[in-house]
Amino acid sequence: MSLFCPVLVDVIDSFDTLVRLRSNWDTVCAADPEAPYFMSWPWIAGWFKRLRYQWLVLAARKEGSSDYVGFFPIQLRTERTRDGAFHNELRTGGGYFAGYAGFICDPDVEEDGIRSFAEATEQLNWSRLHLENIFMSPRRLHGFRSAFPAPEFLTGKIRRPDDGDGIDHDVYVYVHLPGDWEEFLNGRLGPATRKTARRTLRAIDDAAEYRVTDVTAATLERDLQILIRFW
Repeated sequence: MSLFCPVLVDVIDSFDTLVRLRSNWDTVCAADPEAPYFMSWPWIAGWFKRLRYQWLVLAARKEGSSDYVGFFPIQLRTERTRDGAFHNELRTGGGYFAGYAGFICDPDVEEDGIRSFAEATEQLNWSRLHLENIFMSPRRLHGFRSAFPAPEFLTGKIRRPDDGDGIDHDVYVYVHLPGDWEEFLNGRLGPATRKTARRTLRAIDDAAEYRVTDVTAATLERDLQILIRFW
C-alpha cells in the first residue's frame, strides 16, 4: 500500500518486513542528528514484537527509489468512550516506555519527508492523535503540525502513576555535547575538575591493568555483560 505525497509513503504493518528493513533503518538513524536511542531499530522492533495493540510504520521514500529516507512508527488503538462508542486513536510508536518518541528522517529530505508523514497520517482512520513523549526540534514539530488543516493540538503534561518514590519519571537529563573531548574539557569543566580528569586519565593510561576501548557491534554483548557484572 502506498500513499502518494511529495515523498511517497508506504505503510509497513508486517513484522517480517520490519526485520528486512533493519539495515535501511540503521542508515537513516545514523544520518539523522535528532535520532534518539528510542527511535533505533532494536528498540522499536523489540517493542512492536511484544505490543498487544496494532502497530504500523509510515516509511518515506523518494519516487523511483526502493530505499527509505524516513520512518514514523505508530500505534493504533481502538478505545471506548463513556457513552459506549468506539473510536480509533493513533499514538507515537515507542510509548509508554520510551522516553522520547517521534520519527527519524534523512536531513536532506527533511521538509518533504515531514510534510509527507503528516499528510499520510491524516489519511489513516483515526479520531484522536496523541504525540506522547514527542521529541524533536521546534522546526520539525512545527512542520508536522502545520500540515494539518486546523490548529487543534493541545499541549500538556500527562499524569503518570506514582510509584511511591516521589520521583517525576518524565524529567530527563539532556546535554548538548561539543565536538571533541578537549573542547568538552576546556569549555565545560572548571579548572580543578579539568585537572582531576586529566590526572585520572593519565593514571589509567599508565596502569597495565586498565585500558579504555570503544564499544563496537562485535563487542557490544560482551561489554554489556562486563558492565552488568560490575553493577
